Amino acid sequence: MAEKCQIIPKTVFASCETYNCLKPVAWAIGRPDGPPQKLVYFCDQCVRDMVGSIPAELLPKDESVPIREVPQPLPDAKPDTEPDKIYYCKYCGEEFDTPVKIATHTRLCPARKEIENIEKEEG
Repeated sequence: MAEKCQIIPKTVFASCETYNCLKPVAWAIGRPDGPPQKLVYFCDQCVRDMVGSIPAELLPKDESVPIREVPQPLPDAKPDTEPDKIYYCKYCGEEFDTPVKIATHTRLCPARKEIENIEKEEG
């Protein structure tokens, strides 16, 4: 059955390809015998949402075609990741777990604004 497009349990160090979903990949859609670049990667929740929203006209009409249950993702299949890194705000010392969060906070940090105001008054 490798010659058919399938939903395959996969674990790669990447985020889901659904717009604005940053969860880790649990599934791939494509041909298992094809190159991995041609697979489309999704998290568990997005695949379950897709499977649950299949239109009636796409479901098999022939009773002889079995509808398989969605397989569970590989148990505890987490990609090897680096240990969680902690980022600290250099103005107030608050902790963050991603570079995006620290960057957003730093722009709006009240302690930073206070320091900038003091420097403007002195300069």
